[in-house]
Amino acid sequence: MKRLKLIIIFIPIIVLFGLIETGLKTCYCLTWLTPCFYNTGSTIAAEPQKITVKHITSYTNKLMGGISPTKLYFDRQQKELYVVSNTKEIIIVNEDGIVVYKISLEKLPQTFCVTKDGDIFLSYGSGEINVLNYRGEYKGKLDLSSVPDNTLITIQSLHIDEDGLIYIGDQKLSRVIVLDNSGKFLFQFGKKGSGEGEFLNASSITADKERVYLLDPALFRVSVYDKKDGKFLFKFGQASSLLGGFSMPSGIDTDGERLFVVDTNRFVVIIFDKDGKPIVELGGIGRNPENLSWPSDIKVDNKDMIYVTDGGDNGRVQVYELIIPKVEVAEPVPELPAPEPVIEKEPEPVVEIPQPEPVVEIEVTPIELEQKEEEIISDVFKNLEFQSGSDIMESSSYDYLDKLYEVLVKKPQYKLHIAGHTDNTGSEEENLMLGQKRADAVKEYLQDKGIDPSRITTVSYGESQSIADNSTEEGRKINRRVEFVIAE
Repeated sequence: MKRLKLIIIFIPIIVLFGLIETGLKTCYCLTWLTPCFYNTGSTIAAEPQKITVKHITSYTNKLMGGISPTKLYFDRQQKELYVVSNTKEIIIVNEDGIVVYKISLEKLPQTFCVTKDGDIFLSYGSGEINVLNYRGEYKGKLDLSSVPDNTLITIQSLHIDEDGLIYIGDQKLSRVIVLDNSGKFLFQFGKKGSGEGEFLNASSITADKERVYLLDPALFRVSVYDKKDGKFLFKFGQASSLLGGFSMPSGIDTDGERLFVVDTNRFVVIIFDKDGKPIVELGGIGRNPENLSWPSDIKVDNKDMIYVTDGGDNGRVQVYELIIPKVEVAEPVPELPAPEPVIEKEPEPVVEIPQPEPVVEIEVTPIELEQKEEEIISDVFKNLEFQSGSDIMESSSYDYLDKLYEVLVKKPQYKLHIAGHTDNTGSEEENLMLGQKRADAVKEYLQDKGIDPSRITTVSYGESQSIADNSTEEGRKINRRVEFVIAE
Protein backbone atom coordinates (compact mmCIF):
# COMPACT_ATOMS: atom_id res chain seq x y z
CA MET A 1 0.00 0.00 0.00
CA LYS A 2 1.54 3.29 -1.07
CA ARG A 3 0.60 6.49 0.61
CA LEU A 4 1.96 10.01 0.61
CA LYS A 5 4.02 10.44 3.80
CA LEU A 6 3.81 13.76 5.55
CA ILE A 7 6.82 14.48 7.77
CA ILE A 8 5.74 16.34 10.86
CA ILE A 9 7.92 17.37 13.80
CA PHE A 10 6.65 16.54 17.28
CA ILE A 11 6.29 19.65 19.44
CA PRO A 12 5.35 20.28 23.07
CA ILE A 13 1.71 19.70 23.94
CA ILE A 14 -0.79 21.52 26.08
CA VAL A 15 -2.38 19.29 28.67
CA LEU A 16 -5.88 20.28 29.66
CA PHE A 17 -7.03 19.33 33.11
CA GLY A 18 -10.85 19.41 33.41
CA LEU A 19 -12.93 18.53 36.43
CA ILE A 20 -16.70 18.01 36.35
CA GLU A 21 -18.95 18.36 39.39
CA THR A 22 -22.29 16.56 39.51
CA GLY A 23 -25.13 19.05 39.72
CA LEU A 24 -26.26 22.16 37.88
CA LYS A 25 -22.87 23.96 37.97
CA THR A 26 -20.09 24.89 35.62
CA CYS A 27 -16.43 24.06 36.16
CA TYR A 28 -13.04 25.55 35.44
CA CYS A 29 -9.95 24.23 33.69
CA LEU A 30 -6.24 24.70 34.31
CA THR A 31 -3.63 24.59 31.56
CA TRP A 32 0.12 24.22 31.54
CA LEU A 33 2.88 23.16 29.16
CA THR A 34 4.72 19.86 29.32
CA PRO A 35 7.10 18.12 26.87
CA CYS A 36 5.41 15.86 24.32
CA PHE A 37 8.07 13.15 24.48
CA TYR A 38 8.43 12.98 28.25
CA ASN A 39 8.55 9.29 29.21
CA THR A 40 7.51 7.84 32.53
CA GLY A 41 7.99 4.30 33.71
CA SER A 42 6.05 4.06 36.93
CA THR A 43 5.23 0.54 38.08
CA ILE A 44 1.57 0.00 38.96
CA ALA A 45 1.06 -3.06 41.15
CA ALA A 46 -2.12 -5.08 41.45
CA GLU A 47 -2.81 -8.57 42.71
CA PRO A 48 -2.69 -11.25 41.56
CA GLN A 49 -0.72 -9.92 38.57
CA LYS A 50 1.85 -7.13 38.46
CA ILE A 51 1.94 -4.99 35.35
CA THR A 52 4.12 -2.04 34.36
CA VAL A 53 2.45 0.61 32.20
CA LYS A 54 4.78 3.08 30.50
CA HIS A 55 3.63 6.30 28.86
CA ILE A 56 5.43 6.48 25.50
CA THR A 57 4.25 9.70 23.86
CA SER A 58 1.26 11.78 22.75
CA TYR A 59 0.07 12.22 19.17
CA THR A 60 -0.93 15.86 19.57
CA ASN A 61 -3.41 17.98 17.65
CA LYS A 62 -0.44 19.79 16.12
CA LEU A 63 0.87 16.51 14.73
CA MET A 64 -2.50 15.58 13.29
CA GLY A 65 -3.53 18.99 12.01
CA GLY A 66 -5.37 20.72 14.86
CA ILE A 67 -7.96 18.00 15.37
CA SER A 68 -9.76 16.50 18.33
CA PRO A 69 -9.86 12.68 18.07
CA THR A 70 -13.21 10.94 18.59
CA LYS A 71 -12.84 7.32 17.38
CA LEU A 72 -9.94 4.89 16.86
CA TYR A 73 -9.23 1.69 14.96
CA PHE A 74 -5.93 -0.21 14.74
CA ASP A 75 -5.15 -2.09 11.52
CA ARG A 76 -3.03 -5.02 12.73
CA GLN A 77 -2.21 -6.05 9.17
CA GLN A 78 -0.63 -2.75 8.13
CA LYS A 79 0.25 -1.76 11.74
CA GLU A 80 -1.43 1.61 11.35
CA LEU A 81 -3.66 3.62 13.64
CA TYR A 82 -6.81 5.18 12.15
CA VAL A 83 -8.02 8.29 13.98
CA VAL A 84 -11.41 9.89 13.28
CA SER A 85 -11.32 13.61 14.04
CA ASN A 86 -13.91 16.29 14.65
CA THR A 87 -12.75 17.91 11.40
CA LYS A 88 -14.51 15.09 9.49
CA GLU A 89 -11.27 13.35 8.60
CA ILE A 90 -9.61 10.00 9.12
CA ILE A 91 -5.92 10.47 9.94
CA ILE A 92 -3.72 7.40 9.45
CA VAL A 93 -0.60 7.20 11.62
CA ASN A 94 2.14 4.59 11.20
CA GLU A 95 4.15 2.83 13.92
CA ASP A 96 6.66 5.67 14.02
CA GLY A 97 3.97 8.23 14.84
CA ILE A 98 4.06 9.81 11.36
CA VAL A 99 0.87 10.83 9.57
CA VAL A 100 0.95 8.93 6.27
CA TYR A 101 -2.50 9.69 4.87
CA LYS A 102 -5.68 11.71 5.42
CA ILE A 103 -9.19 10.92 4.22
CA SER A 104 -11.95 13.54 4.10
CA LEU A 105 -15.47 12.48 5.14
CA GLU A 106 -18.94 13.90 4.50
CA LYS A 107 -19.70 13.99 8.23
CA LEU A 108 -18.62 12.43 11.51
CA PRO A 109 -19.31 8.67 11.61
CA GLN A 110 -21.06 6.99 14.50
CA THR A 111 -18.64 4.07 14.20
CA PHE A 112 -16.10 2.58 11.78
CA CYS A 113 -13.69 -0.33 11.30
CA VAL A 114 -11.09 -1.56 8.79
CA THR A 115 -10.97 -4.91 6.94
CA LYS A 116 -7.88 -7.02 6.27
CA ASP A 117 -7.92 -5.71 2.69
CA GLY A 118 -7.79 -2.11 3.89
CA ASP A 119 -11.42 -1.30 3.13
CA ILE A 120 -13.02 1.13 5.58
CA PHE A 121 -16.55 0.45 6.86
CA LEU A 122 -18.36 3.61 8.00
CA SER A 123 -21.78 4.04 9.59
CA TYR A 124 -23.41 7.36 10.37
CA GLY A 125 -25.87 5.88 12.87
CA SER A 126 -28.39 4.72 10.26
CA GLY A 127 -28.90 1.17 9.00
CA GLU A 128 -26.29 1.47 6.24
CA ILE A 129 -22.58 0.73 6.06
CA ASN A 130 -20.60 2.75 3.52
CA VAL A 131 -17.48 1.10 2.10
CA LEU A 132 -14.37 3.11 1.18
CA ASN A 133 -11.09 1.74 -0.15
CA TYR A 134 -7.81 2.48 1.64
CA ARG A 135 -7.50 5.77 -0.27
CA GLY A 136 -10.92 6.92 0.88
CA GLU A 137 -12.62 6.36 -2.48
CA TYR A 138 -16.28 5.37 -2.20
CA LYS A 139 -16.97 1.76 -3.28
CA GLY A 140 -20.63 1.37 -2.35
CA LYS A 141 -22.68 0.04 0.53
CA LEU A 142 -22.34 -3.30 2.33
CA ASP A 143 -25.23 -5.55 1.33
CA LEU A 144 -27.27 -6.28 4.48
CA SER A 145 -30.27 -7.79 2.71
CA SER A 146 -29.57 -11.24 4.22
CA VAL A 147 -29.97 -9.88 7.77
CA PRO A 148 -33.41 -10.47 9.37
CA ASP A 149 -35.38 -7.24 9.89
CA ASN A 150 -32.68 -5.36 7.97
CA THR A 151 -34.96 -2.33 7.46
CA LEU A 152 -35.02 -1.76 11.25
CA ILE A 153 -31.26 -1.74 11.82
CA THR A 154 -29.76 1.26 13.64
CA ILE A 155 -26.00 0.73 13.70
CA GLN A 156 -24.32 1.78 16.94
CA SER A 157 -20.99 -0.08 16.77
CA LEU A 158 -18.83 -2.10 14.34
CA HIS A 159 -15.98 -4.54 14.82
CA ILE A 160 -14.01 -6.90 12.55
CA ASP A 161 -12.07 -9.65 14.32
CA GLU A 162 -8.85 -11.37 13.23
CA ASP A 163 -10.87 -14.07 11.39
CA GLY A 164 -12.60 -11.40 9.30
CA LEU A 165 -16.00 -11.83 10.99
CA ILE A 166 -18.04 -8.62 11.07
CA TYR A 167 -19.97 -7.67 14.23
CA ILE A 168 -22.72 -5.02 14.09
CA GLY A 169 -24.23 -3.58 17.27
CA ASP A 170 -27.88 -2.82 16.46
CA GLN A 171 -29.25 -0.22 18.90
CA LYS A 172 -32.83 -0.39 17.65
CA LEU A 173 -33.38 -4.12 18.29
CA SER A 174 -30.63 -4.57 20.94
CA ARG A 175 -28.86 -7.34 19.06
CA VAL A 176 -25.43 -8.17 17.72
CA ILE A 177 -25.43 -9.22 14.07
CA VAL A 178 -22.60 -11.49 12.90
CA LEU A 179 -21.57 -11.61 9.22
CA ASP A 180 -18.81 -13.56 7.48
CA ASN A 181 -15.97 -11.71 5.69
CA SER A 182 -18.08 -11.45 2.52
CA GLY A 183 -20.97 -9.79 4.37
CA LYS A 184 -23.23 -12.87 4.48
CA PHE A 185 -25.44 -13.18 7.56
CA LEU A 186 -24.39 -15.96 9.97
CA PHE A 187 -26.40 -15.46 13.17
CA GLN A 188 -27.46 -12.88 15.73
CA PHE A 189 -27.73 -12.73 19.50
CA GLY A 190 -28.86 -10.43 22.30
CA LYS A 191 -32.14 -9.01 23.51
CA LYS A 192 -33.37 -5.68 24.87
CA GLY A 193 -33.43 -5.59 28.66
CA SER A 194 -31.27 -5.70 31.75
CA GLY A 195 -31.22 -9.46 32.40
CA GLU A 196 -28.48 -11.94 31.61
CA GLY A 197 -27.49 -11.77 27.96
CA GLU A 198 -29.60 -8.64 27.47
CA PHE A 199 -28.43 -5.07 26.94
CA LEU A 200 -29.65 -1.55 26.26
CA ASN A 201 -26.71 -0.16 24.29
CA ALA A 202 -24.08 -1.97 22.23
CA SER A 203 -21.84 1.07 22.34
CA SER A 204 -18.59 -0.86 21.75
CA ILE A 205 -17.76 -4.43 20.68
CA THR A 206 -14.53 -6.42 20.55
CA ALA A 207 -13.65 -10.10 20.22
CA ASP A 208 -10.81 -12.55 20.73
CA LYS A 209 -10.51 -16.11 19.41
CA GLU A 210 -13.18 -17.50 21.74
CA ARG A 211 -15.39 -14.70 23.03
CA VAL A 212 -17.27 -11.54 22.08
CA TYR A 213 -17.30 -8.64 24.58
CA LEU A 214 -20.04 -5.99 24.52
CA LEU A 215 -19.86 -2.75 26.52
CA ASP A 216 -23.22 -1.44 27.78
CA PRO A 217 -22.74 1.99 29.45
CA ALA A 218 -26.43 2.27 30.40
CA LEU A 219 -26.11 -0.79 32.67
CA PHE A 220 -22.48 -0.12 33.70
CA ARG A 221 -21.34 -3.54 32.55
CA VAL A 222 -19.64 -5.77 29.99
CA SER A 223 -21.52 -8.82 28.67
CA VAL A 224 -19.50 -11.79 27.42
CA TYR A 225 -20.71 -14.24 24.75
CA ASP A 226 -19.41 -17.39 23.07
CA LYS A 227 -18.00 -16.47 19.68
CA LYS A 228 -19.25 -19.67 18.00
CA ASP A 229 -22.98 -19.21 18.59
CA GLY A 230 -23.50 -16.04 20.65
CA LYS A 231 -24.40 -17.96 23.81
CA PHE A 232 -24.29 -15.72 26.89
CA LEU A 233 -21.45 -16.68 29.26
CA PHE A 234 -21.26 -14.05 32.02
CA LYS A 235 -21.26 -10.33 32.77
CA PHE A 236 -19.22 -8.02 34.98
CA GLY A 237 -19.07 -4.39 36.05
CA GLN A 238 -20.88 -2.02 38.38
CA ALA A 239 -21.29 1.70 39.00
CA SER A 240 -18.46 2.59 41.39
CA SER A 241 -15.48 4.90 41.87
CA LEU A 242 -13.32 2.08 43.27
CA LEU A 243 -10.87 -0.11 41.31
CA GLY A 244 -12.68 -1.63 38.31
CA GLY A 245 -15.82 0.46 38.81
CA PHE A 246 -17.65 2.25 36.00
CA SER A 247 -19.00 5.80 35.90
CA MET A 248 -19.21 6.48 32.17
CA PRO A 249 -17.55 3.61 30.26
CA SER A 250 -17.18 4.54 26.60
CA GLY A 251 -14.86 2.11 24.78
CA ILE A 252 -13.50 -1.45 24.98
CA ASP A 253 -10.81 -3.55 23.28
CA THR A 254 -8.86 -6.76 23.93
CA ASP A 255 -5.38 -8.07 23.23
CA GLY A 256 -6.60 -11.66 23.53
CA GLU A 257 -5.46 -11.99 27.14
CA ARG A 258 -6.84 -8.86 28.80
CA LEU A 259 -9.71 -6.41 28.40
CA PHE A 260 -9.22 -2.64 28.27
CA VAL A 261 -12.13 -0.32 29.13
CA VAL A 262 -11.89 3.49 28.99
CA ASP A 263 -14.08 5.45 31.40
CA THR A 264 -14.67 9.09 30.46
CA ASN A 265 -15.97 10.28 33.84
CA ARG A 266 -13.22 8.62 35.90
CA PHE A 267 -10.46 9.68 33.44
CA VAL A 268 -8.96 6.16 33.47
CA VAL A 269 -8.33 3.03 31.46
CA ILE A 270 -9.24 -0.09 33.44
CA ILE A 271 -7.45 -3.33 32.60
CA PHE A 272 -9.32 -6.56 33.41
CA ASP A 273 -8.38 -10.21 33.01
CA LYS A 274 -10.49 -12.37 30.67
CA ASP A 275 -12.84 -13.27 33.52
CA GLY A 276 -13.65 -9.63 34.30
CA LYS A 277 -11.42 -9.23 37.36
CA PRO A 278 -9.79 -5.78 37.51
CA ILE A 279 -6.00 -5.82 37.40
CA VAL A 280 -4.97 -2.18 37.28
CA GLU A 281 -6.02 1.30 36.17
CA LEU A 282 -3.94 3.85 34.26
CA GLY A 283 -4.30 7.50 33.31
CA GLY A 284 -6.25 9.50 35.83
CA ILE A 285 -6.67 13.24 35.94
CA GLY A 286 -3.57 15.26 36.82
CA ARG A 287 -0.61 17.29 35.59
CA ASN A 288 1.70 14.50 34.42
CA PRO A 289 2.09 13.66 30.71
CA GLU A 290 0.53 10.21 31.19
CA ASN A 291 -2.73 11.58 32.68
CA LEU A 292 -6.07 11.84 30.87
CA SER A 293 -8.69 14.57 30.93
CA TRP A 294 -11.38 13.58 28.38
CA PRO A 295 -10.79 9.96 27.20
CA SER A 296 -13.46 8.34 25.03
CA ASP A 297 -12.10 5.46 22.92
CA ILE A 298 -9.32 2.86 23.14
CA LYS A 299 -7.50 0.40 20.86
CA VAL A 300 -4.60 -1.99 21.46
CA ASP A 301 -2.24 -3.51 18.89
CA ASN A 302 -0.55 -6.90 18.89
CA LYS A 303 2.63 -5.54 20.48
CA ASP A 304 1.21 -4.41 23.86
CA MET A 305 0.76 -0.79 22.73
CA ILE A 306 -2.32 1.04 24.03
CA TYR A 307 -3.89 4.02 22.21
CA VAL A 308 -6.44 6.27 23.97
CA THR A 309 -8.27 9.31 22.60
CA ASP A 310 -7.98 12.32 24.90
CA GLY A 311 -10.30 14.82 23.28
CA GLY A 312 -11.49 18.32 23.99
CA ASP A 313 -8.82 21.03 24.00
CA ASN A 314 -6.12 18.38 24.51
CA GLY A 315 -6.80 17.04 21.04
CA ARG A 316 -4.41 14.12 21.33
CA VAL A 317 -4.01 10.36 21.31
CA GLN A 318 -2.17 9.04 24.35
CA VAL A 319 0.21 6.12 23.70
CA TYR A 320 1.17 3.66 26.45
CA GLU A 321 3.13 0.42 26.53
CA LEU A 322 1.97 -2.56 28.58
CA ILE A 323 4.93 -4.46 30.02
CA ILE A 324 4.17 -7.98 31.27
CA PRO A 325 6.84 -9.47 33.56
CA LYS A 326 8.31 -12.77 32.49
CA VAL A 327 7.28 -15.77 34.55
CA GLU A 328 10.25 -17.58 36.05
CA VAL A 329 10.12 -21.35 35.58
CA ALA A 330 10.92 -23.09 38.85
CA GLU A 331 13.34 -26.01 39.00
CA PRO A 332 11.67 -29.38 39.61
CA VAL A 333 11.51 -30.22 43.30
CA PRO A 334 12.72 -33.72 44.26
CA GLU A 335 10.21 -35.94 45.96
CA LEU A 336 10.55 -36.07 49.73
CA PRO A 337 9.29 -38.68 52.18
CA ALA A 338 5.74 -38.15 53.34
CA PRO A 339 5.68 -36.02 56.49
CA GLU A 340 4.42 -37.26 59.81
CA PRO A 341 0.71 -36.68 60.34
CA VAL A 342 -0.01 -33.31 61.87
CA ILE A 343 -2.46 -33.00 64.73
CA GLU A 344 -5.12 -30.59 63.60
CA LYS A 345 -5.56 -27.54 65.76
CA GLU A 346 -8.69 -25.55 66.23
CA PRO A 347 -8.85 -22.90 63.49
CA GLU A 348 -8.12 -19.36 64.48
CA PRO A 349 -11.20 -17.13 64.50
CA VAL A 350 -11.64 -15.22 61.25
CA VAL A 351 -11.25 -11.48 61.68
CA GLU A 352 -13.39 -9.52 59.28
CA ILE A 353 -11.48 -6.76 57.54
CA PRO A 354 -13.60 -3.65 57.06
CA GLN A 355 -14.20 -2.56 53.48
CA PRO A 356 -12.43 0.63 52.35
CA GLU A 357 -14.32 3.86 52.44
CA PRO A 358 -15.62 5.10 49.05
CA VAL A 359 -13.40 7.51 47.18
CA VAL A 360 -14.30 11.11 48.06
CA GLU A 361 -15.50 13.13 45.10
CA ILE A 362 -13.20 15.98 43.99
CA GLU A 363 -14.64 19.40 44.77
CA VAL A 364 -14.12 22.15 42.21
CA THR A 365 -14.74 25.89 42.11
CA PRO A 366 -17.29 26.80 39.43
CA ILE A 367 -16.69 29.70 37.05
CA GLU A 368 -19.31 32.31 36.34
CA LEU A 369 -21.19 32.05 33.06
CA GLU A 370 -22.67 35.01 31.31
CA GLN A 371 -26.03 35.89 32.82
CA LYS A 372 -27.80 35.08 29.56
CA GLU A 373 -26.18 31.62 29.45
CA GLU A 374 -27.22 30.89 33.03
CA GLU A 375 -30.79 31.89 32.20
CA ILE A 376 -30.83 29.58 29.18
CA ILE A 377 -29.57 26.60 31.21
CA SER A 378 -32.11 27.36 33.92
CA ASP A 379 -34.93 27.57 31.37
CA VAL A 380 -33.95 24.24 29.80
CA PHE A 381 -33.85 22.59 33.23
CA LYS A 382 -37.28 23.96 34.17
CA ASN A 383 -39.06 23.35 30.86
CA LEU A 384 -37.58 20.11 29.49
CA GLU A 385 -40.45 17.60 29.61
CA PHE A 386 -40.89 13.98 28.54
CA GLN A 387 -43.99 11.92 27.97
CA SER A 388 -44.83 9.91 31.09
CA GLY A 389 -42.70 6.76 31.41
CA SER A 390 -41.04 7.51 28.06
CA ASP A 391 -37.89 9.04 26.57
CA ILE A 392 -39.94 10.98 24.00
CA MET A 393 -39.59 14.73 24.55
CA GLU A 394 -42.62 17.03 24.47
CA SER A 395 -42.47 19.39 21.50
CA SER A 396 -42.62 22.34 23.91
CA SER A 397 -39.04 21.48 24.95
CA TYR A 398 -37.50 22.12 21.53
CA ASP A 399 -37.37 25.93 21.73
CA TYR A 400 -35.38 25.77 24.98
CA LEU A 401 -32.98 23.13 23.63
CA ASP A 402 -32.45 25.25 20.51
CA LYS A 403 -31.23 28.10 22.71
CA LEU A 404 -28.82 25.72 24.46
CA TYR A 405 -27.63 24.62 21.01
CA GLU A 406 -26.90 28.26 20.12
CA VAL A 407 -24.76 28.61 23.28
CA LEU A 408 -22.74 25.50 22.34
CA VAL A 409 -22.24 26.82 18.79
CA LYS A 410 -21.03 30.22 20.02
CA LYS A 411 -18.73 28.65 22.64
CA PRO A 412 -17.06 25.65 20.95
CA GLN A 413 -14.82 25.22 24.03
CA TYR A 414 -17.86 24.29 26.15
CA LYS A 415 -18.59 20.63 26.86
CA LEU A 416 -21.98 19.43 28.04
CA HIS A 417 -22.59 16.73 30.65
CA ILE A 418 -26.21 15.50 30.82
CA ALA A 419 -27.58 13.57 33.82
CA GLY A 420 -30.96 11.81 33.73
CA HIS A 421 -33.07 11.44 36.91
CA THR A 422 -36.44 9.78 37.63
CA ASP A 423 -38.93 9.44 40.47
CA ASN A 424 -39.23 6.14 42.38
CA THR A 425 -42.13 4.75 40.37
CA GLY A 426 -41.10 1.32 39.06
CA SER A 427 -37.99 -0.73 39.80
CA GLU A 428 -34.50 0.72 40.28
CA GLU A 429 -33.25 -0.98 37.08
CA GLU A 430 -36.17 0.37 35.03
CA ASN A 431 -35.57 3.89 36.36
CA LEU A 432 -31.84 3.67 35.65
CA MET A 433 -32.63 2.65 32.08
CA LEU A 434 -35.24 5.41 31.67
CA GLY A 435 -32.90 8.11 33.00
CA GLN A 436 -30.21 7.04 30.53
CA LYS A 437 -32.66 7.03 27.62
CA ARG A 438 -33.80 10.57 28.43
CA ALA A 439 -30.25 11.88 28.73
CA ASP A 440 -29.37 10.17 25.43
CA ALA A 441 -32.46 11.69 23.78
CA VAL A 442 -31.24 15.19 24.61
CA LYS A 443 -27.76 14.35 23.30
CA GLU A 444 -29.22 12.95 20.08
CA TYR A 445 -31.31 16.11 19.55
CA LEU A 446 -28.24 18.38 19.89
CA GLN A 447 -26.08 16.00 17.84
CA ASP A 448 -28.62 15.97 14.99
CA LYS A 449 -28.44 19.78 14.92
CA GLY A 450 -24.68 19.58 14.39
CA ILE A 451 -22.99 19.50 17.82
CA ASP A 452 -19.92 17.24 17.89
CA PRO A 453 -20.95 14.14 19.92
CA SER A 454 -17.53 14.10 21.60
CA ARG A 455 -18.53 17.33 23.39
CA ILE A 456 -21.54 15.69 25.05
CA THR A 457 -21.51 12.98 27.71
CA THR A 458 -24.51 11.34 29.38
CA VAL A 459 -25.15 9.42 32.58
CA SER A 460 -28.21 8.19 34.50
CA TYR A 461 -28.75 8.28 38.25
CA GLY A 462 -32.26 6.83 38.05
CA GLU A 463 -34.13 7.41 41.30
CA SER A 464 -30.99 7.59 43.48
CA GLN A 465 -30.75 11.40 43.71
CA SER A 466 -34.26 12.64 44.50
CA ILE A 467 -34.60 16.35 45.34
CA ALA A 468 -38.30 16.28 46.30
CA ASP A 469 -40.80 14.07 48.14
CA ASN A 470 -41.72 11.04 45.98
CA SER A 471 -44.90 10.47 48.03
CA THR A 472 -46.62 13.38 46.26
CA GLU A 473 -47.37 13.86 42.57
CA GLU A 474 -45.75 17.30 42.61
CA GLY A 475 -42.59 15.87 44.20
CA ARG A 476 -42.41 13.04 41.67
CA LYS A 477 -42.77 15.54 38.82
CA ILE A 478 -39.80 17.54 40.20
CA ASN A 479 -37.68 14.39 40.49
CA ARG A 480 -38.34 13.50 36.83
CA ARG A 481 -35.65 15.85 35.54
CA VAL A 482 -32.57 16.18 33.36
CA GLU A 483 -29.65 18.21 34.72
CA PHE A 484 -26.88 19.88 32.76
CA VAL A 485 -23.24 20.60 33.62
CA ILE A 486 -21.12 22.78 31.34
CA ALA A 487 -17.33 22.51 31.57
CA GLU A 488 -14.65 24.11 29.47
